[in-house]
Amino acid sequence: MNHAFLWLPLMAILVTILSSCSENPPAGPDLSAINERDIAFFNETYNRCNINNSTNDCNCVARVNIDHRTAAYNTYSAAYDTTHKPALGQQIKTLGATLIEKTANRSDERVLAALEDELHKLEQKLENGLNDIENFNLPFLPPGVTDNCKLAL
Repeated sequence: MNHAFLWLPLMAILVTILSSCSENPPAGPDLSAINERDIAFFNETYNRCNINNSTNDCNCVARVNIDHRTAAYNTYSAAYDTTHKPALGQQIKTLGATLIEKTANRSDERVLAALEDELHKLEQKLENGLNDIENFNLPFLPPGVTDNCKLAL
């Protein structure tokens, strides 16, 4: 009799596992194995893909976009101190000089406000450094990279 009590929980677990295999995959975004940093980007990409879509697996498309962003950001990060940070410093210096010149020439207030806003954004980007993946200028996906995401119709 004691053996029956041992087998019942094991059988219940086995039935649960087997029945879950026969269910349809969940509709909507599949966030399994998605880094917390990438969840918003994944959802944005998934939602954009899902508009009037009947040809692509949007989970696949979103994952391809995540992989693309990660690879591009890793390349950007590797060259940040030697290439991107000095270029950003130069942009700030040039824009600051332009703002001083436009102010001295009494340019339109809207032009000055736009230049100040742009300067502030660049300074904020420099301050954030590599901790600003959300504002990273992502290059376009190469053609054909999502071809494996086509649904079999």
